[in-house]
Amino acid sequence: MPTENPPTDPFGPNGRTFHIHLCVRGALREFSKRQLKGMFCF
Repeated sequence: MPTENPPTDPFGPNGRTFHIHLCVRGALREFSKRQLKGMFCF
C-alpha cells in the first residue's frame, strides 16, 4: 500500500499561516517602509 506524504509547510515544520483582512489604502498610508517590507507578494 502506498503511503501518502503530508503536504509540505511553506513556513517550516513548526510554522504557522495567518490569514488577515487588511485595508491596503490605510496600510500604504500609515505603515512605515520597514513594516511594509515583505508584506505584499506579486
